[in-house]
Amino acid sequence: MFNLTLSPAQTEYIVKPGGNIVHSLTVTNNSNQNLVLTTSVRPWVPGTAEGAIDYRHAIPDPNIIFYLSNPDLKLGQAFNLPAYSKKQLVINAAVSQKSDQKDAYFTFFVSQDISTLDPNRTSQSLAEIGAHLLLAISHTQELPSQAQIGEFQIRPIIKDSLLTPIVFQAKIQNRSDHYFRSQGKITLTKNKKIIQTLDLFPETVLAHQQRSIRCHQPSLPAQSSPQPQTCRLSPPLWPGIYTATLALDSSLNGSSAAITFAVLPFSVFIPLLLAALAIIFTPRFLTRRRRLSP
Repeated sequence: MFNLTLSPAQTEYIVKPGGNIVHSLTVTNNSNQNLVLTTSVRPWVPGTAEGAIDYRHAIPDPNIIFYLSNPDLKLGQAFNLPAYSKKQLVINAAVSQKSDQKDAYFTFFVSQDISTLDPNRTSQSLAEIGAHLLLAISHTQELPSQAQIGEFQIRPIIKDSLLTPIVFQAKIQNRSDHYFRSQGKITLTKNKKIIQTLDLFPETVLAHQQRSIRCHQPSLPAQSSPQPQTCRLSPPLWPGIYTATLALDSSLNGSSAAITFAVLPFSVFIPLLLAALAIIFTPRFLTRRRRLSP
């Protein structure tokens, strides 16, 4: 059974044209059988605003060369990884002096060697695991960022103070030439008083791309919630007028966005309305029924 872990899952570097990076990864065989594996590096380009990536349309950059510096292993060479063991892989990326100052995105793959599989199997699909490597090629370590908030909205349009969760949606647009992390927060206020805040999960927003926001769990500190979730607030909320402000970290050089909305106790009004209608029409119905009786 193919059961591997590869860590770290994503690493980001700033490298100058003509420079190189040395990156260590650890591959662990969590299965109870020996595996024969190979390594490779493939470029990719951004896909969707939800973080999908595209390998099919990526063009290899001849100005960036990858190789392994393990003394016993070359890139693409098969190696054996015994059951419940791990191996450190040290990958180098050499960037040519001719490289433009831009971002380059790659995935380092550890794959099962197909040649070792049973030739009688009907399926010889490739099992693999990858770790992303983001390179910002720049002459300076200080990467300028320019962010913009797009499509900041909430749903549903009609908000019940007792029953309806409030879901915030927005896209962080990267107007600069290098990736950044979407740091910031959503602040909910009523009568200029802060009711609650939601910290944005630090999504990687690639150069000249956009990324949908997600948040840390509001009930936990940011550092104790590694998994992102939808930016939402659960009821109950007191009826009234609220303002939600999405503000990015100052390092991203982006303006804030705000939405004003009303919260009404519909779940309270509806039962009261039904009760009132019952009080008004039930006596009339009974009176009419008695008149029609023989």
